[in-house]
Amino acid sequence: MKKTISILLVSIVSSFSFCQTAIDAVVSKKSSICIFDSIYNGRTIVKEIYNDSTEDYFLCTIDRIVDDYAFIRGQYAFDSSEEIIYGWIPVDALETYPSDFDTLCFYEVPDYNASRINIDSPDWIPLKIRKIYKDWVFVLYCDDSRDCKGWVNIKMLCANPYTVCN
Repeated sequence: MKKTISILLVSIVSSFSFCQTAIDAVVSKKSSICIFDSIYNGRTIVKEIYNDSTEDYFLCTIDRIVDDYAFIRGQYAFDSSEEIIYGWIPVDALETYPSDFDTLCFYEVPDYNASRINIDSPDWIPLKIRKIYKDWVFVLYCDDSRDCKGWVNIKMLCANPYTVCN
């Protein structure tokens, strides 16, 4: 099963990002994802998130992004007795899904007036999160016939791997 993560979007300043808007994401299918105490040498593992057969998933909020890591705080969704975990997680471990089956719009820059590529009837597959800016997410989309990348507004995204959040 995939683990779901709630994430807070951030605006980019230099290589740092700061929180602004809420977004959900899913931890990608890997045997485990580590949350670290630092992104620098000598770091230690704070928590390991496992993709197992349970329905419990890890919810978190991003405080900032530095290089390829997001600083998060979170806990498992159905075990609120567990303490909140703080640490760094690789951004490439985060995914989300289209919230609409009609059209998914990928913008060149995070602006509705920018040029865009539309994918009609997108497959409901994970979009790999790479960057965030205000209420926009830069994602990669890869299905059997096409690869696309660009900025998608969070209104068009949903992290629930079972429904489209509408």
